[in-house]
Amino acid sequence: MNEDIKDYIKWIEMAEKDLRIAQHLNEHFYPTPHDTICYHAQQSIEKAMKAFLIYHGEEYPKTHQLNYLRRAIEEKICPLDWDSKTLIAISRYEVISRYPTVIDCNEQDSQFALKNADKFLQSIEAKIIKDNMESLEKKEFFAISKNKIKM
Repeated sequence: MNEDIKDYIKWIEMAEKDLRIAQHLNEHFYPTPHDTICYHAQQSIEKAMKAFLIYHGEEYPKTHQLNYLRRAIEEKICPLDWDSKTLIAISRYEVISRYPTVIDCNEQDSQFALKNADKFLQSIEAKIIKDNMESLEKKEFFAISKNKIKM
């Protein structure tokens, strides 16, 4: 699957939406649906990681395993200082909504998932913003250099 690089924006928006849904459920539903919160938090991280791969013109692996996606990013783009144990723990939340007897989630699980989804999404967005800023700075530098050469 070779997506247009601009598609990363759609993926980031979906990642943000998943995180907002998880936060909303945490704040406004009773009883708190911890399993659904964990699921949406996992989805947020997964979509953000796939967005990052797309942004860099890379195809993303068809997997829900966050550690596998982390390795793909590190092999193709840049190192990440993300804890693999955290990603493995959050990856297990992907199956919860499909198999209700697999894992029982509690408040500690949902708070862990929310905190890390927010952290990882912000990290991906910051890397994309930094890349864009560096790209703009390079373009401005070359534009200024060209003008100086013409003078």
